[in-house]
Amino acid sequence: MRKKAVTIYDIAERLKLSPSTVSRGLRNDPRINKETRRLISETAGLLNYHPNRVAAGLRGGSTRTIGVIVPRIGRNFFAKAISGIEEVARERGFQVIITQSNEKLSTEMENVAALTAARVDGIIASVTVETVEAVHFANLQKQQFPLVFFDRVAGDFPVHRVVLDDYGSARGAVEHLIEGGARRIAHLGGPQSLNVFTNRYAGYRAALAAAQQEVGEEYVDLNCINEEQGYAAAKRLLELPNPPDAIFSASDYAALGVFHYCRENGIVIPDQLCVVSFANEIFTSLMSPALSSVEQNSEKMGAAAAELLFKQIDSRDKPMDMGEIIIPGELRIRASSLKGD
Repeated sequence: MRKKAVTIYDIAERLKLSPSTVSRGLRNDPRINKETRRLISETAGLLNYHPNRVAAGLRGGSTRTIGVIVPRIGRNFFAKAISGIEEVARERGFQVIITQSNEKLSTEMENVAALTAARVDGIIASVTVETVEAVHFANLQKQQFPLVFFDRVAGDFPVHRVVLDDYGSARGAVEHLIEGGARRIAHLGGPQSLNVFTNRYAGYRAALAAAQQEVGEEYVDLNCINEEQGYAAAKRLLELPNPPDAIFSASDYAALGVFHYCRENGIVIPDQLCVVSFANEIFTSLMSPALSSVEQNSEKMGAAAAELLFKQIDSRDKPMDMGEIIIPGELRIRASSLKGD
């Protein structure tokens, strides 16, 4: 049977003091004499008392907590972003409550409800692939609730955001393939309802247009962001009468599927197929050959999102103009995109 949590009433009963005196003593209120404060603190320690942050927040207007919603905590990108968020929050004396949606809109909505019920002071979110109309977030905005999106934003939803230069990073990655001699470049992308995939596809198209190369629709798959989908896409593409000589993938995981298909079917990377992808997950440098990938500077992105959220929290009585911070990406060129002479 679970033990009942110790309250200020238990401390008050032990010391024969009023609960209000104990409450003031725990807050180190100078109206309570020094010796009484010492006894209150000592007794709280002996009884293993922990303050109820939510209850304190209801009284004081702040729980000194913020909520974070990410699609998958296990992805290196999101883990590093959370690290950046936590560092900034810790400096401000805030705790972070982390939730994951597992790429499901229904779970994301449940996360929003749970975090607001916990009275967090603000939310930082990266939305799911299913999030097209962000009504649950729009409801928060109507209440002037501090909210920041990072990396993924649903459509044209007007919100404070911290995003990567997905367009410029994608264009640079495709230009790298073109400079290496690629002439038939395929693209594995994701749902166009999400900014990251829309902008990466636009960057791909812009690089081809600048090189006067056509976008062959048979070379484009906009439903390909995981390993299984990448494997299936590689099979379809490489069985075409005129298969691509390079692939630009919007996801490292889809690129991993491409590698598996090529290995099973004797297709040599990069001699027969060059590959560049996005996110620079830990495994990209460990693959054989190592995978060229765009580093998204996710820890910096997370820290910037936290700073933007705290600006809103600090100015809650005076709403801020909508803010956008764009983080540059860095292409990490490795063996998968470098053909031999």
